[in-house]
Amino acid sequence: MAKPEKIQIVNDIAEKLRRATSWVLVGYTGMSAKEMSTFRREMKERGLEVKVVKNTLFLRAIKLAKLDGKISDFVSGPIALIIGYGDAIEVPKAIVSAQQQYEPLTVKGGWVEGIVCAPEMLVEISKLPSKPEMIGMVAGAFLGPINGIAMLLGLFLYALVDTLRQISEESAQQHLATDGGASQMEVSEKVRSLFEEIKGLTLLEAKQLYELLKEEFGISGVSIPTAVAPAVSTAAAVAQETQTAVAEKTEFDVILQSVGEQKIQVIKVLREVIPGLGLKEAKDLVEAAPKPIKEGVSKEEAEQIKEKLEAVGAKVEIR
Repeated sequence: MAKPEKIQIVNDIAEKLRRATSWVLVGYTGMSAKEMSTFRREMKERGLEVKVVKNTLFLRAIKLAKLDGKISDFVSGPIALIIGYGDAIEVPKAIVSAQQQYEPLTVKGGWVEGIVCAPEMLVEISKLPSKPEMIGMVAGAFLGPINGIAMLLGLFLYALVDTLRQISEESAQQHLATDGGASQMEVSEKVRSLFEEIKGLTLLEAKQLYELLKEEFGISGVSIPTAVAPAVSTAAAVAQETQTAVAEKTEFDVILQSVGEQKIQVIKVLREVIPGLGLKEAKDLVEAAPKPIKEGVSKEEAEQIKEKLEAVGAKVEIR
């Protein structure tokens, strides 16, 4: 290959590495041409790019792209570069999944949002939720501890507005919005700055923040409220209704939080507890953890599923 062509290839790879949110180096020795073609097509369908590259040219490219870390340690034998420009978790998730289909495919290492990752770390990253989901979990962690306070405050505001309306309906209509005026409050600079900081977190930073919040406030299984409960005239009435609803709950969701080390056994149990579940669907469920595996079941059935999965090392939550 002529020197100008090599320079162009190096420049192209370096530019792709700069734009990427994540990439993984894989070895493909032993894969047939047909398998490689299918693999390329599957990655393309997921919005990822596959590029077979010579080791020397790749090493020049990472130097040109000024990437830190011991990336050169991953470069040995024939290599292919899988690049993603969207959600950083997509490349590790796609490659870990592809390894189950293509036995010769070996993960050498990768790079995720500025962090150099060994194969073991890429497997752990592949289990994370997407960045939007992780940001949602962080938001839920913030909201969880103050949910009860927020409900009581909302009830208090409702009662206050209702009283003022009775004293002077006309005056209330002029000065109070239907939500008690809360939506008209100007967002403080501090809150806006915090919002922008959270929105700009990387996937791994969002996970770290979520874990810190869970540890600080003792939160587990955070869910994000999606609607406001109907207002009632007194806080006592709402408390009574809430206690009754909890006591009468008859349907539960089973959430597979993590798989553990016995992935094959977990897949077998999933196919056992979910009638008609195919092998591919079971594998997809495992790869997508944390994820609901059964919804709206009785408490007894939910506990049976939890017991069977935890017996093979999985972590399960019932909500």
